[in-house]
Amino acid sequence: MLDTLKIERRKIQQTQQHTQPNGLRLFNFREKYNLPRYKAHNAMQDVISTAELFLAQVDYMGNKESVKLRQLI
Repeated sequence: MLDTLKIERRKIQQTQQHTQPNGLRLFNFREKYNLPRYKAHNAMQDVISTAELFLAQVDYMGNKESVKLRQLI
């Protein structure tokens, strides 16, 4: 299982950035990666939102062919 929140938390810790208490939310992460905003609390849209976020996170890590699974878990 891969968790987009854990991926983002690890990235924040590695860069020693400060986050707002309410900053660790799906819509905030999507905004950070310039992804479109969807209506919240709709199961299908939440799944699509999370999948798009994951793809953006992997893309941000650099060469997609060199990203290792251990970087994501």
